[in-house]
Amino acid sequence: MTRLTPIKLDIVNLMGHLPEGEVGYMTKEHAYEQLKRDSNQDYGYDVGKWVEWARKNKKDEWEWANNHIVIYDLRNVIMRKFILRVIIYAVGIALVAEIVPGIHIPNDALSTLIIIGVVFGILNAILKPIITFLTCPLVILSLGLFVLVINGVMLLITAALLPARLQIDGIWPAILGGIVMSIISLVLERVLGVNDDNNGRNNNVIIVDKR
Repeated sequence: MTRLTPIKLDIVNLMGHLPEGEVGYMTKEHAYEQLKRDSNQDYGYDVGKWVEWARKNKKDEWEWANNHIVIYDLRNVIMRKFILRVIIYAVGIALVAEIVPGIHIPNDALSTLIIIGVVFGILNAILKPIITFLTCPLVILSLGLFVLVINGVMLLITAALLPARLQIDGIWPAILGGIVMSIISLVLERVLGVNDDNNGRNNNVIIVDKR
């Protein structure tokens, strides 16, 4: 399989070549919006009319779509997001250590910050969802505020795993650090487009020839 840039993913998806809901980056609703924008037509979700339009106006693309299956290669997307988050966490923990009393980084070398970012990123990706699920009643009863405690716990666990690189003087600095870390992460994720589902979408697909 070779990674290629597909022609009109919206046509392929809307015409049923991809099962609905299987690919998170291109729902039928998104495909419809793209078709409407690209064609200056609006046939709603009437597949028959879009097929007729595509055959008349996008003959080459329609024939191509009929002979290929498009699959998203999520490995590159996931790795890119993880790397960006590691960078964000590294920057975030450096700022937190400067802002929040009780959080210390004895050696604030770049390698130390990256290691902390990697460990914190892994914990957030694997452990945090489990803890959030197990404490779901507390999260609901606190109207979501208990998530701030969970963020602090993630910092404490990171510090426990890296005692020579990150030191936290108790739960309250950890909770405050978690709040600051969340704000910094939110801003940097917006700036870097970490959660932009369309970012790099067309560069991370696998085309399978059905012929």
